[in-house]
Amino acid sequence: MTNGIVDPTNRGSNDGQKNGTTNLSGNALPLAAPNVPNVSSAIVTPDKFDGSNFKSWQQKMHFFLTTVKLERYLTEVKPVLPPENTDVRAVASVDAWTQGDYLCRGYIQTRLVDQLYNVYSEVKTSKDLWDLLEKKYKSFNVGSGKLATTKFLNFKMVDSKPIMAQVQELQLIIQEIADEGMKICETFMVNCIIEKLPPGWGDFKNYLTYKQKALTITNLISRLQNE
Repeated sequence: MTNGIVDPTNRGSNDGQKNGTTNLSGNALPLAAPNVPNVSSAIVTPDKFDGSNFKSWQQKMHFFLTTVKLERYLTEVKPVLPPENTDVRAVASVDAWTQGDYLCRGYIQTRLVDQLYNVYSEVKTSKDLWDLLEKKYKSFNVGSGKLATTKFLNFKMVDSKPIMAQVQELQLIIQEIADEGMKICETFMVNCIIEKLPPGWGDFKNYLTYKQKALTITNLISRLQNE
């Protein structure tokens, strides 16, 4: 058990089986169970999803599943054998797929907070679970971009707080906007941050506005740290 998720290496081994290429449609399917690496501390698991910032969580979860070689189950439909098909290789292919899907689905479910885990614990396949979460929370989080934009536009720096703490807070809001897929010109973003500097930074603000060439956000933060 690592980071609260099932260790794939504890599910036994099918190393004695050979790879095959039999399924209902003639496409290749592995006969052995997926070769899933042990989830070590080197592989960072996403934070548990609580219903917010779905797009960011989804991207991190997809990256994690790709790392453990299970991302295929997010899009594949479970293969079904007709009752009359008792071919050993075909049955083994379906069994291998079912085991890999079980692992993938388990990883996703254990990266949900308890309340959401209880809601989605009975979903049968990884694809169904992934599609249900996307359908629910992609539309649910549509307003998140508007909220982040409003927070950015209304954000004002004050002289009573450390400047870098306020810059970091503003950066978090900018990251929220980026996580919602909204692209903003960096020059525009830099000019907005300069405009939001507190009254006590008036001279420096004028200097940055009128005396300097265009800055990147990284350059601007460096200048603020030096000041």
